[in-house]
This record gives sequence, C-alpha cells and structure tokens, in this order.
Amino acid sequence: MEITRKEVKKVSIKDALLEAVFEADFAGTDPNGSPVEETGEYSRKSSQVRTGDFNAAFNRLRIHMVCICEMPEADQITEDNVYDFDPEQLMNYEITGYSIGGSDESAGVTITGKKLLESGQVLNLNVPFTKFEDEDGYIHGAALMSDIEACNSEVEEFLNGKWGIVQQELPGFETDTPNEADIDGVKMKVFNSKKEMEEAV
Repeated sequence: MEITRKEVKKVSIKDALLEAVFEADFAGTDPNGSPVEETGEYSRKSSQVRTGDFNAAFNRLRIHMVCICEMPEADQITEDNVYDFDPEQLMNYEITGYSIGGSDESAGVTITGKKLLESGQVLNLNVPFTKFEDEDGYIHGAALMSDIEACNSEVEEFLNGKWGIVQQELPGFETDTPNEADIDGVKMKVFNSKKEMEEAV
C-alpha cells in the first residue's frame, strides 16, 4: 500500500521521546488486482536531538497556551504583537504536545503543557479545544493555525532526519588554539580554559 496523503493529528513529547500520530490515505491493489483505497492512522517515534528550528516552533505555542488559559502573562499579548511576541518571555511554560481535530471551519487544536510555579511545583495545563476560525472565539486563531502548521512541518522534517547535533568535548581533546597570539604587534597569552588562566596567575 502506498501513502497518498498524510496529516499530523497528534504530537506528544516526553523528555527526549517524540511520538507523532498521522492520519493517512493508502492506495494499492487487492490479491485480485483490483484497486483498494483505505484511510487509517499510524505513528512514528524518535529520541533524536531536536533542532533549534523545532524548539522555536513549539515554543510559539506557549503564547497561545497562556492566552487561551487566561494566565496573567496573557495581558502582554495583543493582536498587534502576537506574531512578533518573543516566547522566551514565557520560559516557565513548556509544551508537551497537541492534538488536532475537526475539519474545515470546525478545525482546531488542543494543546497540552505545564507551568513551573515559583514554589517549584508543576501545574499541568490542558488547553480547551480551540477552533482556528471562530468569529466569536479565540482572537488569535489565525496565528494559532499558522504556528500549528509550522510545528507540523518541523515534526515531519524531524522524523525524516532533520536532527540537532550534540556538541561534546572528548576527554583529553586538545584544541588548535595557539598559546600566544600577536595582535597589532602586542604579544598576548591565549588560554583554552578559565582553569588554565587561573593556574597561570
């Protein structure tokens, strides 16, 4: 069977593991050679390192989580700045997934996440299902739809091999940094670490 259409329907993130559920149309032939078309779901998982683009897309959902849940930070977000608002201002929120439902004008999403409280405790947040297009509903619906589409794109690229890179310093590894540098005729000592600098003083 060949996949002729697929759409992300649900994404969940737990620690390093990402799982995505897709709805797909399948086409093929039965044992008699007659064409067969089916619709179903399948899931894919990965624990690879996620990229900066992936994290940036998901961080955008913090904006909608605080607005829909009417959290205090929502007062900072307006129709004029919703597309430019920096989600890094909402560092105490974390997105753990979303589920897309409905179709056409009734299409929308449910976002799940959590908020780290000042006490150190965690408040789990399940955002009510929110339509992308609802004149009497969520005022940032268009931005929400755009941000979910960006997340879907990053999820598909991630599962197709767009991974981040873990940078590690190998034990005993020596850098190519010279011990001395000549800058505008002035001899300067170059240290490869703070410890090396302290030991030289």
